[in-house]
Amino acid sequence: MKKFRKIILILVPLVFLAMSTPAEIQTQKNSPVENVVKIPSASGSPINGAFYGNGRNVVILSNMDPNDVESWAPIIPELVAQKLSVISYEYNRSGTDRLKDLIEVLDFAQSQGFSKIILIGACRGGVISIQAAANNNSNAGIVAVAALAVPIEYHGTIFYSSEELASISVPKLLINSEGDYSANDTRKIHEAFIEPKAISFYSGNEHGTDMFNNPNHKKALVQQLINFASLSFQAQ
Repeated sequence: MKKFRKIILILVPLVFLAMSTPAEIQTQKNSPVENVVKIPSASGSPINGAFYGNGRNVVILSNMDPNDVESWAPIIPELVAQKLSVISYEYNRSGTDRLKDLIEVLDFAQSQGFSKIILIGACRGGVISIQAAANNNSNAGIVAVAALAVPIEYHGTIFYSSEELASISVPKLLINSEGDYSANDTRKIHEAFIEPKAISFYSGNEHGTDMFNNPNHKKALVQQLINFASLSFQAQ
């Protein structure tokens, strides 16, 4: 899958240089696109992340299993082309504790001066993105959330109640494959959401970011996410 090279420090956006947390920026030579970041975490070790772009608004991407940040490769350049900043990251924690990782990434983004944030996640990453948007203690700055192939429960663990889903007032976008195992749950989540909300299904049975691998709808899927992010930021 496509790899991203890393930005030299002199090209880091000003908002990223004026850090109020001890996050460590690692840079590599001849690297025009990506900055590797070490995000402070109460888990005992920093969260490995990557920062792209120099926009005033930021999109945070949360992975599905197996926790592969490269799964977002098809959409990152398109987001940056819209003059948006992007943060991707690897989970430190497992299971339901991954929400804590996202909250720490959110705190990090806000510490860099980002006041408008969109969350996009796939499967487990979509679950925690929805949970974060429903969490009144952590959603400052979240202006929209998009989730690919999100379930309501897994192996007996229920991720959110109908009341929690209905509490999210920002724009919401749900995307799934028609043949994915979580398709029915995606429909139920959409029913529980209040407006503004949208839902889309694509042909096939690819799960989460694997949908980017389907040449029949890769372009349309990427464009839908780009349009959602751009319009959501513009509405603020």
